[in-house]
Parts: sequence; C-alpha cells; structure tokens
Amino acid sequence: MRLLSALLILFLLTPCSLGALSVVVPEKVGVSSERLSYADQVIEEGLKKNSYPGAVVMAGRHGHIFFAKAYGHKVVTPEKIPTEIETIYDIASLTKLFTATGIMILVERGKILLNDTVTTYYPRFAKNGKSKITIAQLLTHTSGLPAWQALYKTVESKEAALEELFNLKLDAKPGETYIYSDLGYMMLGFIIEKVTKLTYDEFITQEILIPLKMNDSMFNPPPELKERCAATEIDNVYRKRLIWGEAHDENAAAIGGASGHAGLFSTASDVARFCQMILNYGELDGVRILSPLTVLLMTQNQVPYRIDVKRGYGWYISSTLRGDIFPLGSFGHTGFTGTSIWIDPVSDSFSIVLTNRIHPNRDNTTVNVIRSKFHSSLAAAIVDLFN
Repeated sequence: MRLLSALLILFLLTPCSLGALSVVVPEKVGVSSERLSYADQVIEEGLKKNSYPGAVVMAGRHGHIFFAKAYGHKVVTPEKIPTEIETIYDIASLTKLFTATGIMILVERGKILLNDTVTTYYPRFAKNGKSKITIAQLLTHTSGLPAWQALYKTVESKEAALEELFNLKLDAKPGETYIYSDLGYMMLGFIIEKVTKLTYDEFITQEILIPLKMNDSMFNPPPELKERCAATEIDNVYRKRLIWGEAHDENAAAIGGASGHAGLFSTASDVARFCQMILNYGELDGVRILSPLTVLLMTQNQVPYRIDVKRGYGWYISSTLRGDIFPLGSFGHTGFTGTSIWIDPVSDSFSIVLTNRIHPNRDNTTVNVIRSKFHSSLAAAIVDLFN
C-alpha cells in the first residue's frame, strides 16, 4: 500500500512531467502494486548495501509510467544532496544506443550501407589489417578491435583520436569473435560526422533528442545544470578531482565530452521517451525516428551463430541483465556509471535504472546483481498480459 500511495502522490503532483507518458497506478496497466513492492525492495536493499549512493528507477507499460521513484543521494561528497526524479545522469554506454540509432537513420536515408567498410569513409583506417571491417561489425562488436585504449593519455582532439584509431592493431580477426569495444563505437561516431558534415552531438541532438522532446538530454551540460546532475567518480588518475556534471568517460572527455561510445546525459523521464519510441516501433507522439522494420532489425540477433553471444545493432539481445523471467526477445543495454534499460515487447514494457554507482569510486560492482533481481521482480509484477 505504501508503494501505491507513493505512486498516487506522484500522479497528483507531476501529472504532466513525463509528456505523453502519463503516470498511472500499476493496476491500470495490469501490474500488481503488491508484487511491485518486491522490485522496490530490491533497489532499497542495493542502497543499504552501498551498491550505489542513489538511483532513479522508472518503469512503463502500454505507454504509461506505472513506477517512478528516486532513492538515496545524487551527491555524497563534498556534500550530501538527495536524488530527485528529474536528476540528470551521465548515462555512459547507453550513449551507444543513440549512436546505433543515428547510424540506422543514415541507412534509412540511403547515406550508408551496413556492409560498407570503414575505409569507405576513412581510407587510412585500413592500417594493420583493418581494411575489411564493416559498419555492421562495429555495431555488433565483432570487428576484432580492442575493447579499450587509454587514448586520453595522448590525445586532446578528435583529429588526434582518429589518428590513434587508424593506428590500432586488431585483437582478433574481423567477424570471428565478440569483443565489446568502446573504440568501435567511437569510430561509428566519426563516421556519422563524416557522412553528415555535422558534429556527432549536433546530429544526435537534431535527429533524436529534439524530435523526441528529450529536453533534459544533452552532451556537456552547462554549468547552471550542475546541481541537477548526479556526481560520478573522484578521478585520481586523469583530472584529479570529482567529476560532476561533465563526461565521466576519459576518452569521451578528451575529445570534447561527446563521443559515439559515451558522453550523453539524460533523465529517467527522457530515457523513457526513447524506450517508448522503440516499443512503438520507431515512433512517438506522431514523430517517426525509425521505421518499424529497422527497429525489428536492430533488436534481433545480428552476430554470426559461430560466435557464442547474441547482439543486435546496438542492443544486448540475451543478457543476465534481463533477470530470470522476462522472455527471450527482450533487449537492453547498460552503462559503466551504473545505468541500464530493459525493454520487453511481449509485455509491452520497459524499465530504466539510473544510478551513479561509481560515486565516489568504482570499487563496488554489485549493481549488476541488483539489476538482474530487480528485473525478475518487475517481470513477476506484470500479472495481466492482456491488460
């Protein structure tokens, strides 16, 4: 009953804060408030165990929000500041979903092909056996590129970062194995810039954030929004200070705070609009971002079956993140700062967990278990598949 009361209060106080995604009591969309309390308890338990200092959790079904709650603190040092529903988070690798969406927008417009090689756009990328790497392989992390490299130690511009990417050596033969690679998505960001003649952040803002009315989503938040942001890590290696209101990822920060792999800031309310667009097969509020067939393509396995992993174009297709109850066919993604989304077309639902689990440091990694348990309890709270 306490959870139901909290949701009723949220509905009365902020009925318009989520735009088209109105807040309803869980039972209106076939969700049990009593069962939903177990999902709430999972997040509370993570807070008690210091898995994260704070969190914002949001879940929706049938185009409505049935669960939205802020937990703990968005900042614990140098002072304690409570988390709010509209806290802005550095969503880290959730940025990759926007990169993948941007690439597919260009595919739909006939600007690129998924089987184009990277060298079609950057011939010098061919160095060290990389001439046959395709855009599709970058999207699915099957390019053979290394997972990561500390570019921030030597580069201070996009041009310098591109040079380092051109000079990369492969860790595996393209198309033969899965290596989750930030570097591959950095390259996708540069391809977007080459094709569109816009900066990466300009293109993502113009083609995704503005059309979806994700008004609190941005790269490089201005100083006046710092107090709304969740702080991330005390960086003892690169910047030697608390990172708060600026990109946590070192490589993204080194090239100006916006990269194909990281750098986007957003709120749970805004991310909910992106999730609902995907559940609506590419459309929200009469604005179409992608075609239905493109969304289907992106959210199905695109990795060769000889490789023992399932990835769509940008999306995790099979992951422990989904918990034990959401069915195969659901999909999502995570971010290093402690962020995640999970979408299930069968139940027409999505869930968002935004935390700053690396504040004040990255030592605690138990958020992965918390998210899996949360999704199991959330799925179990959906008691009417036909409502």
